[in-house]
Amino acid sequence: MSGLFTSFGVGVMGLRASHNSLNTTSHNIVNSDTDGFVRQQIIQQDMTYNNYGYYSAGTNQIGLGTEIAAIRQIREQFLDSSYRKEFGRQGFYEAQYNAISEIESLFGELEGVRFQESLEKFWTSIEELSKEPESIVTRASVIQTATSFLERSGNIYSQLKDFQSNLNTQVLNTVKRINDIGYEIHSLNTKIRAIETGPENANDYRDQRNALLDELGKLCKISYHEYADGIVTVNVEGVQFVRDFGIQEMAVREADNDAKVYIPVWGEDGEDVFNFDKPCTADANTDIGFLKGLLLSRGDRIGTYFDIPVAPDPADYNEGEADPAYEADMVKFNIAVDDYNDTTSQSVIIHTQAQFDQLIHGVTTILNDILCPNITATWSDNTDIVWRDRTGRILEDDEIPSFTQADLEPYAKASTDLNGRETGMYTVTIFDFKNAPVGMDTESTLGEGLFARKSVPRYEKVIDEKDNKLWIYNAEDKNDWYTVFSIGEVEVNPAVRDNLSKLPLSKQGNTGDYTMDIANKLCDAFEEPFATLGPDTLTQNNFMSYYTAFVSSFANTGQTLKAISENQATTATGIDSQRQDVMGVSSDEELTYLIKFQNAYNASSRYITVIDEMLEHVVTVLGNH
Repeated sequence: MSGLFTSFGVGVMGLRASHNSLNTTSHNIVNSDTDGFVRQQIIQQDMTYNNYGYYSAGTNQIGLGTEIAAIRQIREQFLDSSYRKEFGRQGFYEAQYNAISEIESLFGELEGVRFQESLEKFWTSIEELSKEPESIVTRASVIQTATSFLERSGNIYSQLKDFQSNLNTQVLNTVKRINDIGYEIHSLNTKIRAIETGPENANDYRDQRNALLDELGKLCKISYHEYADGIVTVNVEGVQFVRDFGIQEMAVREADNDAKVYIPVWGEDGEDVFNFDKPCTADANTDIGFLKGLLLSRGDRIGTYFDIPVAPDPADYNEGEADPAYEADMVKFNIAVDDYNDTTSQSVIIHTQAQFDQLIHGVTTILNDILCPNITATWSDNTDIVWRDRTGRILEDDEIPSFTQADLEPYAKASTDLNGRETGMYTVTIFDFKNAPVGMDTESTLGEGLFARKSVPRYEKVIDEKDNKLWIYNAEDKNDWYTVFSIGEVEVNPAVRDNLSKLPLSKQGNTGDYTMDIANKLCDAFEEPFATLGPDTLTQNNFMSYYTAFVSSFANTGQTLKAISENQATTATGIDSQRQDVMGVSSDEELTYLIKFQNAYNASSRYITVIDEMLEHVVTVLGNH
């Protein structure tokens, strides 16, 4: 009798196991299209055995049926880790490609509002000026196209800064989302640990947590570890982010410069989250994370032409390449090039701003130097003054001004070595009165360029007497923004704009003649090489070819970033497909399991019916005998 009653228990356990298996299979089928859902699998095992009696080979046993050992998720941790890394790498390049696509649209070269047109119109007006330099009409055209050129330049530069600000907002929102994900993972950790202290697995909560880890893996470089109690800790950029007792929030600080950009830091100690001292590369596994891509695209400052190192010219030094000052400047140049390659060139916005500003700086200063030529004096502690014109040619004989070292020393700039120590080399730049053209106004105005700085005059008039004039050129200083010929600080010279006759194109001496040479030099300046795109390129470009190379460079960079981003997306998708093969729900397979467990349920039910019939037979039939 006891055996029959025990058999009832076996049947009940079979019913229960089949019922739970049917529920799990139904759960899989219902969630087959749910994002992030991982199929669950029933693990059944034998229950304990009852021992009774003994025989020569061992102990007699009666099985008590089957039970559910676990309802587990089917995941592959290696594929999860690989997917999150490649997904993060795709996010890194996607952020940069999005940025450079926006930059391309700002210049309008593919959309009919081309910046190049303003440069071409300015050049055309200069060409017309070379034909009729005395014409007020052609002069007015030069002023008009120069104004349009600067306005268009300023508009694009302003839009670049606005876009930089927009990326800054994206950085702030991304940091907030990362923190939100951290808190959600911590909350799920608590729920999972509470549930799994009992016999159940918190599989649905685990699905939510894994989906969050996928999202976090795109936003930043992560590593994680799950402990036996179900808690997952997460590191971001090698720093513990989600802990077993909470999270370390990511905060932001404002950069101490005019850009006012946000720099992600760890809230507790204020250390920067990301290190951009070296380029981000796949070999170093540092090109991972959408947030890092945003930060790299945006940069941490506003780019100017000062960001592009320019090699010193040996001709500017008394002893050429053997001059100690030249050697010191070459060391500083090489260090600047390394810094440029490691930082400036890595940021698409700073790089674009710097290269674009270099073009505007070149146009404005080269044309100004033709209209207002300067000469430069250089000397050292043990040598006499060497005078050079704007092309670097050494002046001789009566070309040399009468000023002495004593006249110039109060205004001289001392050269320094890498450690900031003076090298004994001094320079000072002054206005070249002897060779400067004049305006055709009644006063034969000297020293008025086509362009001017808004806040600082071109010259400091130290001595301004009839026969002994000394105008010191106010040199550009990267530490003083108001001294530079940079976008936003340069304008068409108001003196020339208000009185076209003051544009200096005439010979000195009140002869009434016009200097065709000056107008032709202005025109030729557009065809003469003036700069390379960067310190690592050798091709010297004129204004037009520079702009063409400039546009081509970020277009090529955009295509490269697009290709990498698409390749990474393909890689991540391929890994995700492998993940889905493991953890995804197959309706056909689950329907097969449904039939299997339904038949098992029916078999258990039939088994109980048979035991019931046997028990009834024992009680009602055999019990009467």
